[in-house]
Amino acid sequence: MAATPTLPTTVEPLTPPRGSGLFASFKRESRKWWRISRWYKQAALWTIILTIMTFLFFALLTPISGLINLLNEFYAFLQDPSITTAITTLSGNSGVAQVQFSTASLVLPIMFLFAYTLVGEAIIVIFGGQFFGELRDGALSWALSKPITRGAYVVSKALADVLGVFVMVLLIPFLFIWVITSTTAVNQNVPLPNYFGAVLILAIGMMFWHSFVMMLTFVTNRRGVTFIIPVVLLLLGNAIARTIGETIPLVQTLSPFKAPLALSPLLTGTLTLDAALPLILPTIGWALVFYLMAYLSLRKKNV
Repeated sequence: MAATPTLPTTVEPLTPPRGSGLFASFKRESRKWWRISRWYKQAALWTIILTIMTFLFFALLTPISGLINLLNEFYAFLQDPSITTAITTLSGNSGVAQVQFSTASLVLPIMFLFAYTLVGEAIIVIFGGQFFGELRDGALSWALSKPITRGAYVVSKALADVLGVFVMVLLIPFLFIWVITSTTAVNQNVPLPNYFGAVLILAIGMMFWHSFVMMLTFVTNRRGVTFIIPVVLLLLGNAIARTIGETIPLVQTLSPFKAPLALSPLLTGTLTLDAALPLILPTIGWALVFYLMAYLSLRKKNV
């Protein structure tokens, strides 16, 4: 007689997969940036925008540069009449070399500061809307229903977004601008490490605004707050910190808005990358603090 099969009396509990889910979340977030055709369209768009603005600054600042150099020569002539460059230049003598235009001292510092503001505004608008949209329409709840921790979600979001902005919005456009200016502009004497050091400072600044918008979105749940406060601080943050710092010096020392101050002296060669660290480190520190605050806020949310 065949033995009667017996059913198990206990059921083994399903064990969730180990790990935080960071890799899977990063892969999913990266696909939003690198999916077919989108990434190079974004890179081409930003390259066109920033290159056009660079040439506009060239067109506007070249006459100003010539006037400044001419006034400097005339001042030198007044100090030493044996210098005849200013007089011959004013008289239009064709034998006098034309006033040279320096991209290092005029165009590139202004261009980098313009890019910091423009890209910063784009990050505030785009990512503010994205974070708030995910929170409102349930996409955040869906993402966290997967085997992923809230910490992994914040880290993967930060890594994917910052990397995407760095490559598509900063690295490719400014590499193109470097090639154009180094081959066509007069007196293009910005060392390559300084130039891409300035690009790295832009990336650090964009990471800060990304973290700030993420934190405000998850802490306040208010779309207007995530737009108005960052825009005001993007435009006036350094001035506000400097004013308060006159009374409380620690505020100016720890201000996260000092990173753009390193751009111009770095491009003109009056500041080294090592010397720029005190201006950059507070920005990095505050970005990490804001990512941590976003994580802690997510832990308290019932999503």
